[in-house]
Formats: sequence, C-alpha cells, structure tokens
Amino acid sequence: MQYQQSETAYELRLTATETTQRANALLSSMKDAETGQRGYLLTGDEAFLAPYRTALKEVPTQLQLLHHLMKEPYPRLDVLTRLVNAKLADLGETIALAQQGDARSAVIRLQGGVGRDIVDELRAEVEQFLVHERSLLVQSESSHNTARYQLLAWMVLLSLLGVLASVTAALVVNRQAKARLQAQELAKALAVEKSAVLERLASHLRADDLQAQKQYHENMEARAHMVLAEKMSSIGTMVGGVAHEINNPLMGLLSYVEFVRDKTTDAKSVQVLDDALHEIHRIKKIVQNMLVFVRPDKAATDSGSVAQVAQQALNLFAGELKKHDITLAVDLPDNLPMVRCHSGGLQQVLLNLLLNARDAVAEQADKRIRIWAEQVDADIHLHISDNGPGVANGVRDKLFTPFFTTKAVGKGTGLGLAVSRQLMEQMGGAVYLENLPAAGTSFCIAMKVANSLEGDKQNDKRNSRD
Repeated sequence: MQYQQSETAYELRLTATETTQRANALLSSMKDAETGQRGYLLTGDEAFLAPYRTALKEVPTQLQLLHHLMKEPYPRLDVLTRLVNAKLADLGETIALAQQGDARSAVIRLQGGVGRDIVDELRAEVEQFLVHERSLLVQSESSHNTARYQLLAWMVLLSLLGVLASVTAALVVNRQAKARLQAQELAKALAVEKSAVLERLASHLRADDLQAQKQYHENMEARAHMVLAEKMSSIGTMVGGVAHEINNPLMGLLSYVEFVRDKTTDAKSVQVLDDALHEIHRIKKIVQNMLVFVRPDKAATDSGSVAQVAQQALNLFAGELKKHDITLAVDLPDNLPMVRCHSGGLQQVLLNLLLNARDAVAEQADKRIRIWAEQVDADIHLHISDNGPGVANGVRDKLFTPFFTTKAVGKGTGLGLAVSRQLMEQMGGAVYLENLPAAGTSFCIAMKVANSLEGDKQNDKRNSRD
C-alpha cells in the first residue's frame, strides 16, 4: 500500500509538470501567432501567417489536453479558454482586414491595443494557472516524500523483523551450525539488496530534480528571447510608421523650398536654398531606404543590383560608422551583372552582417570594415570582413543556430545570422563564414546571376517607372 501511494504521488508530480509545460506551450503558440500576424501586416508576406495557422490547429488540442490533465478542477480554466478564443478571433479579424486590402484599418486595429489587452490578460491568467499548478506540484512533492519515507520506514521495520526472525531461528536451531550460517548470509544479502534499491531510488530522484531545474531555466531563456523578439517586431512597425509620417511633410517642404529658390534672384540666397534642397534630398533618401528595409518592394523581387542595394544599406549604416569611428573600404565594380534577389531582404542581411562587424571591431584601436564583390562563374559573391578578434573554433558550427549569441546578455538576440541564412535560402542564395589566414572575420553572401530574360524584365520595369 505504501509503495502504491508513492507511485500515485509520483504520477501526480509528472501530471503537474506536464500541465505546466502544456500551459507554457499554449502561451508560446499564442505569442507566435501574434508575432506572425505583425510580420504579415508589416511585410504582406503570407509566409508570416504560418504560426497563426498552426495555432488555429494546435490551440484547441492544447486546451483539451489541459482539461484532460487536470486531476483537480481549476475554476478559472473557462476564463483561460475564453481569452484564448478571443485572442484568436482578434487576430483573425485583423488579418482578414489586411487580406481584403484594408491594411490601414488592420494597422489601426492593431495599434488600438485591444489585442494587446487580451494578451496581457492571457499572460496574467496563465501565470495564475501556473501558480495553481506549482501549488499542486508542491503538494504532490510533499505526498511523494511522505510516502517514500513511510515506505523506507516499513522496509527498515521489515528488515528488523527479518533480523529478529534470523536470531530467533538461530537460537532455535543453535545445534545446526551450517543452517545458522546460511541464515546469516541470507540476511546480509537482503540488506545489501535493499540498500542498492534505496540508492537507485535516490539517484532517480536527484536526476529528476536536475532535469526539472534544467527545463525551468530553458523555459525562462526561451521566454526572454520571445519577449525581445516581440519588442523588435514592435520597433519595426513603429519605424515604418514614422518613416511614412516623415515622408509626407518632407515632400511639402521640398516643394516650398524649390518654389522659393525659383522665385529668388539673389545669388547667395539661391546657393543657401540649393544647399537646403541637397539636405532635404538626403533626408528623403534615408527615409526611402528605411521604407525599403521595413517593407520590401514586392515589385522588385526578381533581380536587383548588388551595388545599389549595398549603397542603400551603407546610407542607413553611415551614422554607425561616424559614431564608432570605423573606417569603411568599399570595392563594388560597376559592371557586375544583376542578381536574383529580394532587395529588401538582401539589404536586411547586409545590415545584419555590418552590425555584427561593428560589434566585432569595438575593442580595436584601428577599426576597419571592408566590403567587396566579385563574380565567380554564375554567382556573385559579396564579402563583408572586419579586423576584429575573429570567431573561435568552438562556436563556428553554432553561429547560424537561432538564439545562439556570443554577446553579453541584452546585447543580442541570437537571431540575426539565423534570419539572414533563411532570407538568403528563400532567394536561392547562401550566406556563410569564410576562413581567413589572418585575424578577423569574413562573411560571404553568394547570389545567382539573373538570366537575360529576368534582366530584360527588370529593365522594362525600371524604364516604365522612369
């Protein structure tokens, strides 16, 4: 009976742990669905809706599993179910607005905060649920320990009874020496076997405790990465909105300055106004590059110019070069053929590698970054190298693993290189770490040369815009 009680307590402990994991998985699915929705609203790419569609299939099953796993009824489980269904409905309505062509209404609905309020309530409800499950886990642990100690006491008592029976038998059969010796050997063997059993049980308990601690830390790290990824998604949305808001008054300001310059006859005033127009065009170019970065132009996904995309990225990166006193060397031949790429995606990959190079040379006295391109057979190779300390051999195979980073906590998400590889694979290219004979780090972006038909199409589109 004591052994059965110990097994029951152990099963309750496993159930509480699994219920906690299922609740975390449910919250993770909802976060992934919301992140996918924002990615879709930001880019218009249906691929970002994959987490949302997955959530539509998995969340009902996860809720059913939570209902099934609950050994004791949780009074607020219906509230949790209602919040999950409300959030899925909110996501679906926002996505439907975007799919119907009303992206602005979808963004306004997103910025309204209804979905965020539901997520906040959902997080709070899941936290209460986890507190409840942790309480059950503590109770099951207490029951498990109590049953284990009682079982141990029974085993000790039975051992004492066995020893007493052996002594009694020895007194009764004291004339039979051989039988007495055999009884003693049997008692010793039983004691050794029981000690081994107890040691195995203790070893299993220690292993379970270590596994639970490891799982807890992994969950906390994954949660921190997801929160940071959600923040970065919000920042990207805000950058796109700010760029659009700047662009409209900027066009008006450009028209006003041009009008005044055309009406002015004073040579000095004309020169000042020309300088002002130069700076306004510079601001306009920066804003356009920001818009390309946060919302790629789908009309130019067939082919593009490596030099043009690189220059757009360098315009955005110019401030970092001045801020950190970095010397940049650029060697991009004008006669490079067009490549098959997504201009916004290639620009994002290049910016990710430039930011990594910036961090790599931070401790160098002479900070240098070099960018150059070359044609290798039917490929164009774009290289980004720095004179930093290089990459240790122990981490080279992990560089493109999601959430892996060598930077300090809070300095990096570990997603830059993983996202860059995914973007290049979608464009039919690749990004990889090169081997340098000297110190430093060099990454290569490999892209396929666009065929003549694709190039003609691209030229036709460019001429039609002109």
